[in-house]
Amino acid sequence: MKITRRWGSMVLAAILALGLLSPSALAEEVGFSPVRTYMDQFADVSPGDWYYETVKALYELGLASGQRTDRFAPEEEMTVGEALALAARLRSLHMYGDSEIGPLAFPGELWYEPYVSFLQSLGSIGLEFEGAYTRPALRAEAAHILANALPQDLFAPINRELVVTGYANRNYITDVDDYTPYREDILLLYQWGILSGVDATGSFAPGDTILRGQMASMAARLINENLRIPLPWRLDAAYSR
Repeated sequence: MKITRRWGSMVLAAILALGLLSPSALAEEVGFSPVRTYMDQFADVSPGDWYYETVKALYELGLASGQRTDRFAPEEEMTVGEALALAARLRSLHMYGDSEIGPLAFPGELWYEPYVSFLQSLGSIGLEFEGAYTRPALRAEAAHILANALPQDLFAPINRELVVTGYANRNYITDVDDYTPYREDILLLYQWGILSGVDATGSFAPGDTILRGQMASMAARLINENLRIPLPWRLDAAYSR
């Protein structure tokens, strides 16, 4: 039986009022547990692709279902609305053990509005994306969305010294400066091992659009610490200037 969003919101409100559903309790009991099995449904995602494992992980956790049942479109641009929906599902999964329960409590006529409202209710975003939900998201915007998707105290800054020193000396991440939107969020993701850059100097290309496969990989690293990237940068090179 299909449950409508409006009816689901009423059910959720009743459960919360009765004290039967606690975000912290569900997070402890359920955590990031798979809810389905990926059986290579996406014809455009092959086991040899660099994003295969991350797309599989997001699908199995109920965080992404693709553009169609047989297509993920990893090389296509992700819209701002899609990026926010992914972030909202991540936060809901962390809080409730279910990727849709959080947004379900918020009404909306357009498909992305419940996800946006859920993130706004938590302070993860403000009004910075008003009127931009249907356009492609920029990589800097994607970093801002993901850096605030989950509580920041969940992440160990495994690359902090390398990032702080290499960035300060302008040996690494040289295409991000004081005028780059969401600079601090971008640097945080490097420190956490979510980002490694697009070349040997860790360039980020903040003004480029984010592809669906790239966003999937970043989101999967937020969830699974085993997927995070210890940067191979050299401190002696970082100090050389």
